[in-house]
Amino acid sequence: MKEKPITPYMLQNLSKEIPDEVIKAVNTLIRCNWKNGQKRAIITQKDLIELILENFKKAGNEKIKRENIFENGWFDIEDVYEGAGWLVEYNGSCIGDNFESYFVFKKGV
Repeated sequence: MKEKPITPYMLQNLSKEIPDEVIKAVNTLIRCNWKNGQKRAIITQKDLIELILENFKKAGNEKIKRENIFENGWFDIEDVYEGAGWLVEYNGSCIGDNFESYFVFKKGV
């Protein structure tokens, strides 16, 4: 049997393909925010949105807006980065919270 059955995991990943512009933004911000002493990088959602939009603009796609990032699930990056050896934690703020939403990237074990 050459053809293999599709798995639920494959379907999940098809619906949330993360564009290169998003991965490039995350990689850049990990490099910029890496703290060797703490062995982690903290990336604010605000900074990530700005860099993603900038990357799309540089790629000639100025139609991408902030809303598209959320609508398309492009912040669902945990599985991609955990598959590359990172531990990823997302801390989202709610109305009334006194902090900005952010991701924490730590080296996996």
